[in-house]
Amino acid sequence: MLFRSAPALFLALAAPLALSPGDAGAASINHGTFNGTTIAFQNVTESSITDGLPLFGAPTVAGDGLAFTPSAGFQSSAAGGADTTSATLSITLQAAPGQFLQNIVIAESGSFAFATDALTAGTGQVSISGLLTVTDLSNGTGVRTAVLLVNASGALSYPGVPNAVDGTWTASASIDLSGLGITRARVQLNNNLQSLSSNAAVSATVRKDLVTITNTPEPGTAALLAAGLAGLGLAGRRRPGRA
Repeated sequence: MLFRSAPALFLALAAPLALSPGDAGAASINHGTFNGTTIAFQNVTESSITDGLPLFGAPTVAGDGLAFTPSAGFQSSAAGGADTTSATLSITLQAAPGQFLQNIVIAESGSFAFATDALTAGTGQVSISGLLTVTDLSNGTGVRTAVLLVNASGALSYPGVPNAVDGTWTASASIDLSGLGITRARVQLNNNLQSLSSNAAVSATVRKDLVTITNTPEPGTAALLAAGLAGLGLAGRRRPGRA
């Protein structure tokens, strides 16, 4: 865990870390290659300069997706200070012959909690942030990025009333590569969990429980295909009655 002094607490949450596996001092683990239905997830690697590994852990594969169930260590917790847990996930996606990469989607979920004793008031805050980056390795069309968008079941800030508050959160980011003819790309996800607390009597904790990465078809493709099939079916039903 990386701790900061109290005067820099809110500045820390306002400026999430951006890490990459090449950062100095970063530890890394290569989980290997996992074969999906139409793509291979190659060199699945995680790294961190704030915490010990693994944080994401080895994934499981289903269809054209990977699912990570992070360890209990992928959390940020503070009591009278600030804490940052940050990790980077890097994967090379290789499409099978005749296939292309389409819509790269990251989805995450987790929980958060604030607690204090019955006598001490204080404030707390937690933050979830991330950046999805996709680099084209086949056609040279460049680098694309998307910021992780977060939704929470409750407030991610603690009002200072002496009681316990908890909730859940989800986050997602996507980059559409449909129609670009990309067969190989590097996907990198920078993930940050941050927490702060105004005094030692107030604890603020946020954790990550699930991360998935999928290569999904372009949303309009399935609808167009269904409409085309419906049209063919209608034409087939009308044909016998034609003069």
